[in-house]
Amino acid sequence: MLLAHARRAAVVSTRMAGTIRGTSICRTYSKDTGGNVSNQPVIELGGLTHKIISPKNPLLVPTKYLGDELPQNLLKHMRWMLQKDKLGQDMFLIGAPGSQRRRLVMAFCEMTQREVEYVSLSRDTTESDLKQRREIKAATAYYVDQAAVRAAKEGK
Repeated sequence: MLLAHARRAAVVSTRMAGTIRGTSICRTYSKDTGGNVSNQPVIELGGLTHKIISPKNPLLVPTKYLGDELPQNLLKHMRWMLQKDKLGQDMFLIGAPGSQRRRLVMAFCEMTQREVEYVSLSRDTTESDLKQRREIKAATAYYVDQAAVRAAKEGK
């Protein structure tokens, strides 16, 4: 997932304890049509189920954002985000200044085992800063993709 931090918005591209109106969030293992249990974990949240895909780089998956119990309003947002993710749609989170949107996105990424690329935006950020950076190594120039490009290429 891509998390872009600006003054008032967070952009998200495509173990919990707590309840949403009596429905608990839990990790289970899916069953195939033959009744056999597969090794792929599944998240159940408010009547939605979503398969968790193992990350390519587990170091980019956030940790310690999900506590023992999440407030009801955050669980409602997490369910909405899970719906959007299942549909393959992007999300745009708008809110008051503060870190609540970032924490929500990081908790969602931790719950779904998604990798995160962070982009800090300011008035000095240029278009080329978001795309590639030129580096010189052993008298050879080469280009390195930045976080936004890596996220787009790898589906983060």
